[in-house]
Amino acid sequence: MLCYAGYATTRLNPEPYAYQRLAVKWTVQDRIEGKLKGPWLGWGPYLWTDGTKGRADGFTWTCADVAADGTHPSREGQEKVGRLLLSFFTKDRTTRTWFIG
Repeated sequence: MLCYAGYATTRLNPEPYAYQRLAVKWTVQDRIEGKLKGPWLGWGPYLWTDGTKGRADGFTWTCADVAADGTHPSREGQEKVGRLLLSFFTKDRTTRTWFIG
């Protein structure tokens, strides 16, 4: 799971290296567009946002959402991620069928 790393206090996942996950997104996009062949690839809920600036849907990462290292989700952050995962798995057409049954 990759989240906002702007609060990082260690070199574990500093910005801008956290952006490298976009390569996965671009790979999935290329696969969808038929530019790549290979096994099925999937893209889950988007967990990144620019801290408290948020994004168009209102999703934000606050200091309370991360643990002391500023990278890993705190209890509040884990719950936030859990809600996003549940929403994604129950609404996405490719996951809904096997997740809900």
